[in-house]
Amino acid sequence: MVKRAGSGYKAGSRSANKAANKAAIISVAIDLFWENGYMGTSLRDIAEACGFEAANLYNYFRSKEQLLYEAMQEELESFLELLELVAADSRGDPEQRLRKVIEIHVERMLVVGRRYKMMYDSEIRHLSPVHRKRIVGLRDYYSEILLNIVDDGKKTGAFASGIDSRFAVLMIASLIMRTVFWYSPGGRLTPREIADMICDFILEGIKPRLSGPN
Repeated sequence: MVKRAGSGYKAGSRSANKAANKAAIISVAIDLFWENGYMGTSLRDIAEACGFEAANLYNYFRSKEQLLYEAMQEELESFLELLELVAADSRGDPEQRLRKVIEIHVERMLVVGRRYKMMYDSEIRHLSPVHRKRIVGLRDYYSEILLNIVDDGKKTGAFASGIDSRFAVLMIASLIMRTVFWYSPGGRLTPREIADMICDFILEGIKPRLSGPN
């Protein structure tokens, strides 16, 4: 059957519009979750901020919980895609790859996704067990990306062979995640400077120690 010339375009246009509307709703909702908390934000609040009736939200999301889940999933998946490109680059040595991953994470946290940080820490408890498991799985995948880089560094001698890789990964993630609580956009340090300082601090701790004279 031959498809009419205009039918595919119209279907694609409707699909694109729906995707754009969903993205706009998620952006508004996350701002409200950041300001008022998940429990302090109703679907009516989100709809009013978007300029339409609450019932219209159900054309895009089954529930407020579904909206929260999709916001978390979207942000984590786009973030992980960036890290995968760095982690898969065999041309970069482990130190360079680790530095780049830390830079991406810090800048993502402080510039792009600062408002998402609170959702991961405090609002994840509002997800259904199935959705919570999926988000935790994505977070675990982030740890695995870091773990592979650290282990590669141990194999090549770039990092000390005796370090506990999983502990190192936990420390890296913890240092980065805490920045959101004290960082100020008008402060003396830029996100890039913070990333560089964290990189230097971490690398100083995991590089091999040079033996001194006896």
